Amino acid sequence: MATTEMGRGRSTTPPTTPAGVFAAGTPVRRQRKRGFLALAAALVVLFAVGTYAAFTYFSATHSAIAVAGPVGYGHQITASDLVEVSVPNGGMLNTLDWSQHTSIVGQYAATPLQPGQLLPSGATVATLTPPPGSSVVAVALKNGLLPAAELHPGDSVRVVAVQTTASSTPTAAAAAAVPAALPARVYSISARDAGGTTVVDVVVADGSADAVARLSALGQAALVLQPRG
Repeated sequence: MATTEMGRGRSTTPPTTPAGVFAAGTPVRRQRKRGFLALAAALVVLFAVGTYAAFTYFSATHSAIAVAGPVGYGHQITASDLVEVSVPNGGMLNTLDWSQHTSIVGQYAATPLQPGQLLPSGATVATLTPPPGSSVVAVALKNGLLPAAELHPGDSVRVVAVQTTASSTPTAAAAAAVPAALPARVYSISARDAGGTTVVDVVVADGSADAVARLSALGQAALVLQPRG
């Protein structure tokens, strides 16, 4: 029951809390506070775990295939051409895992490779084919018209027009069609036959293919080996 202090007009009725409003320290506010703290703690834990996982992944390494020495275009890959190296995870490197190296052996280099280079996918092919705009021409060579050093597919050579005592004098048309030397790459080499002739297939530009074929038919072609690597 409300009472009024006589002479002052002040009510002694205790103040009431409006509906829907809770005083500080009530159980509902304490529960909300505990919920926010739990959520913040969970986010901190998730961030820490994610950071640790990322650090562990990017600081780890894996084995990849690298090139041990210079490899020319068309060279058939051997085990000694490859070496195992460690590279970090998570990079943008286009590399092949070392576990694949046995499948690379026996393939052909589709592009020149440098020592220490990480072997990218697509750098080797199972079957070597001439690049677009080129042709393969067979060049028959007697002893003395090709290097004594063993030739390998992919070797850079020059096809040089020569005149030997065993060859006929080239016609004016043939001589005019043949430059002094034509750049080429060795495609394949046959074994020397009983007459001492070795046939070397070379890759030349389409525009030079006919001239090289004429030189070979006249017996007036020689190969000059360019420095390797």
